Amino acid sequence: DVPFSGMKLKPHTHLKKSEVLEQVKKMGFASDYHPQQKDFEKYPLEDILLIFEPSRAYGEKIVWCTTEDAYNREMERLNARRQAVLDEFDRENRGEAAEEEAMQDEPDENVVVRDVPKECREWKSETAEATHEEVQNFTVQNGRPLLQIMITRTRGQFGKSTKLSDSGENINNCRPQKDHNFAPPKRELEIGIQAVKETRTCSCQTTWFRPINKSTQYTPSDFLQRGADLGYDKVDELSAFLSNVSVGVEEALQTNETVDIFQEEFAHLGEEEAGAITKTHSKLKEHPNFHDVTYTKGKRIEWVEWVPNSSDMVVSSCCENMPFTERLENSGKATVSTVLVWSFADSLSPHAVLESPWEVTVFKFYPSDPTYLIGGLGNGQIAVWKLSPTDLGLTTGKSQSSRPGLEEEKHSTIPTVVHRQISMIDESHRKAVVAIEFMPATLEIERRGRGASEKNPHDAPIKYFLTVAGDGQVMIWDFQAMLDAINDNDFLWRPVVRVQLQRQDSGTEMGLCHILHCHDRFDEKGTKLLTNFYASTEEGELILGDWAARGEEDRKADVVKKMYSSCKTFRPMLSLERSPFFPGHP
Repeated sequence: DVPFSGMKLKPHTHLKKSEVLEQVKKMGFASDYHPQQKDFEKYPLEDILLIFEPSRAYGEKIVWCTTEDAYNREMERLNARRQAVLDEFDRENRGEAAEEEAMQDEPDENVVVRDVPKECREWKSETAEATHEEVQNFTVQNGRPLLQIMITRTRGQFGKSTKLSDSGENINNCRPQKDHNFAPPKRELEIGIQAVKETRTCSCQTTWFRPINKSTQYTPSDFLQRGADLGYDKVDELSAFLSNVSVGVEEALQTNETVDIFQEEFAHLGEEEAGAITKTHSKLKEHPNFHDVTYTKGKRIEWVEWVPNSSDMVVSSCCENMPFTERLENSGKATVSTVLVWSFADSLSPHAVLESPWEVTVFKFYPSDPTYLIGGLGNGQIAVWKLSPTDLGLTTGKSQSSRPGLEEEKHSTIPTVVHRQISMIDESHRKAVVAIEFMPATLEIERRGRGASEKNPHDAPIKYFLTVAGDGQVMIWDFQAMLDAINDNDFLWRPVVRVQLQRQDSGTEMGLCHILHCHDRFDEKGTKLLTNFYASTEEGELILGDWAARGEEDRKADVVKKMYSSCKTFRPMLSLERSPFFPGHP
């Protein structure tokens, strides 16, 4: 029998703990007891009490006792109610037994038996009415009055014998006759047909997958920390914090008073009138701009970096300036993109050209060795170039003639550098890389637990760096492992740590813009948190994450530890930097 089913529901029933766990083990999530598996395992008793609760006092119709005290309490209540029902049943039985004894105690009367014939009576059936109703249902009721037909015969034919046969002779046919009194109704139906052109349904899918708000309105409560409880024990800590940062903040405020940070930079360029005569003459002069017909014409500059240890060399990446429709048509097709090294000594042609199979959206120089350039591509891969000091302009190469006759040979002398190593496309980001962050040189990442520790010396080369993209993934790459196998064509470069950032309410991916590694953050016990990082999203949110977060059996790892709602701007953040006044905060 199945408890709590049918017309007569059982008020309670008992189950065996071992049988319930065995059913969950066999059936898995298909079992009705699977959501309460952990509670059943923690239950101390073997007997499980299920109670039918139609009033839903505990939120469900069927509840069970999760503790031994609740089991004992409910069993006492059920036993008391059962005993009350038994007592009432005993009282009723005792009353009927007393009546029977009283009737037996009465003296027997004199009974006289006479043998008389039976009297015949009218037979009465108990199912007569049901039979009549059933016969009435099968009886056809007349829906119109009966037709009357009169048949006449001459008087001389009365009493004579008649012979009937099925022969087809002497058959009288009734010819149709027109009845002027009968006029059948006529109906008309109008139908219109119009030819139309053939229709076709088309659809397209864009690369943008979430709406972005362009405006916002704040309320004063958004900037206040709700539920903040600062007692008198935090006064000393607050005083020490204000003493440390007051000098730097005061200097910054004095600088703001002396320099107008809100001044419009182009206010002194002059005002144009109808006669194209400038009233104000500006002293601003244009410095030599870097352009080249072959590499920069009709393109946009995506990223710019200074060459380390140089004040007259700059590096920029050029991308195709195509509209969205053309970019959608060319998506998935590999093209040759360039990263140009420029020199202030010669702004008409690049000093060196770095070729890439995809557009380079962001790049960084390796701090431990500036001859290596790490670039994030538009398809999510990571590429590495090896540059020589001559390519970076740190040393002087062969002298070139500046005569007009050799201007055509200028482009042929520009060195071209091809990437030395590139990551696996299946193990890289699914969208364009937007930020690269180098981690401290002392950091060492554990491969199994994804934890981190400070094992390397401070003067050691930097080993790891972080990358983020619009797909919401944070990846950690081992640069030293790549350097050891930079000449190995069979080397497969993949990230050592990969985490996916998702929203807790909807489970969708977080599109990331910037990232900062927290190398000087401590917990309440004073332990250094080496796996924390700050990141900004495409919707203007600032989050604090931990790539070493671990999940449970039925729950994923909660990488996002905190989300700063007061910093939300409802649009992508343009930059994320460390504060010079408040250490450990962005």
